[in-house]
Amino acid sequence: MCVGVPRDQQTAPLSRTHLFVIFLILSFAPTEPTHAQVVAHDLWGAIFKGTVTLVEARGNGASSGASVEGILENTTAGELHIDVFLSKPLFLVNRGAGQNMLAIQVYRRDQGYRSDGKNSFITLKPRQRLPVTFVAFCVDFDKENPRPSETFAMSSPPAAIENVMRNIISFARLNPDQDITVPAQVAVWLAQGKSPGAITDKLNFSPIDERLARSFLQ
Repeated sequence: MCVGVPRDQQTAPLSRTHLFVIFLILSFAPTEPTHAQVVAHDLWGAIFKGTVTLVEARGNGASSGASVEGILENTTAGELHIDVFLSKPLFLVNRGAGQNMLAIQVYRRDQGYRSDGKNSFITLKPRQRLPVTFVAFCVDFDKENPRPSETFAMSSPPAAIENVMRNIISFARLNPDQDITVPAQVAVWLAQGKSPGAITDKLNFSPIDERLARSFLQ
């Protein structure tokens, strides 16, 4: 079954606080100077255009947060900057028996990113294959968490959930330091008709979490 991750065991909440040291290192290292102005491309759009390819995506045993590991390839001869927030969630269809996932953020595999003060992004050098981590959420309530041996294929997200995920992305972008991993996962399950009681059997959440989750459904 889809098992939620307790607060003290979440691998990567939707918060940048724990990424701050990595962010500073990446932003100010002499070999990777901070750009004054950066055009950060949306990952969905880059994949649609063919400038970026999702070479691989697989589970890591978690149901939410930093729960999918992948490899992105820059297919161009130029450097590309990819916004860590996706404008449209990636629906990742499990090729195995485990749950499907919805990805809404992308970071380097070390969970780092860069910033120019306006945009938060990861950088793909020309023709580079870059290991990444996706912040993603369980779609299939009754299935097992995706294992490292299970890979994903990319598809369009279900219409019933896509709007909820857009609301979550918008909130995360405006509140980058707030951990919304739990309410975001609760919102996905509520949108699929699961009751709060059923969700509690798999994931502990507070009344505050539920209120925020329900705000994502509007």
